Amino acid sequence: MKKLLSLSLALLMGLQLFAVDFLVQTGVSTDAKWDASVATATGAVIVDLTTEGKAVNAWITDNAAGKEVWFAAGKYTFTAAATAKANWKLYGGFAGTETSVEARRVGANAWDMQNATIFDGGGAVQLFSSNAEGQTYDGLTMQNANLANHASVMRLGNNGIVNACRVVNNAATTANAQGSIQIYNGNATFKNSYFAGNEAGQGGALYLAVATQTVTVSDCRFENNFVHSTSTTPNSGGAIQIQGAGTVTVERSFFVGNRVDNAKNGAAISQANTNAATTIANNVITGSKGSPALYAVCGKIYNNTIANNEDGALNVNNGSNLIEIVNNVMFGSDAETTGKVN
Repeated sequence: MKKLLSLSLALLMGLQLFAVDFLVQTGVSTDAKWDASVATATGAVIVDLTTEGKAVNAWITDNAAGKEVWFAAGKYTFTAAATAKANWKLYGGFAGTETSVEARRVGANAWDMQNATIFDGGGAVQLFSSNAEGQTYDGLTMQNANLANHASVMRLGNNGIVNACRVVNNAATTANAQGSIQIYNGNATFKNSYFAGNEAGQGGALYLAVATQTVTVSDCRFENNFVHSTSTTPNSGGAIQIQGAGTVTVERSFFVGNRVDNAKNGAAISQANTNAATTIANNVITGSKGSPALYAVCGKIYNNTIANNEDGALNVNNGSNLIEIVNNVMFGSDAETTGKVN
């Protein structure tokens, strides 16, 4: 009986280790290629996009639904948005010899993949259209997406995960366009990721519209994201805009040099719904421009360092709403607090 149990556990562990379905490579000579031994060990199918004659977006749309896909290092240029499908898991950062996600070479930060898998919009297209349940994006660089509307990179679906990714230089260009990544009434997790140089009309990097769901942002870095000058919305959020009555936690993250070019609320973070259960805790917020770094109308603001922001540290507009501001360090800004705390 013990032998049978051990064998069953070993088989189960093997199934968990080799859950991958496809091993994708660009087929470009200078990019990484999958070693045949990896396919043998995992049972996955090697896909060469050059041989297939398909752009990566078309291949993902046709094949990735419900699958785990590992992308070898290289630049994957999107010619149009891939249509989002449920329950896919897209992983990058592979040299082509790994037989597990954990074997990827990572630098000092979780998002520093030493073998970079780059999803590139060429400054012309969105990366993923619509949204779908249960998606994972892990170890990818998502860059140069451009859309004259909301969500230049994607609208992440319910129970979506973004982990160990770089989201850089994406633009949602219309006046009040929402976020490079947008959440609209879904649970989501953003962790160990880097957001830089992203532009939108609200929430330069992330726009979080959460009705009753839960979103967590943890251990990330937001750098030089911005809301453009044509935006007319009063609550902008150079890096993150929080909108809606759900539960949002932003914790253990760095915000550096984010700004609002329309001089509206929240150069780094704007939290604008009076029913929101928001916690902003254990972050460092510095170098923000265009308005006070943090704008809040309710929630909890704990243990943050808010320092050296050009146009102020904290703007509170809570009215009759409860807001807890505890054990924060604020210094070196033009004004440490504005507004009234009741």
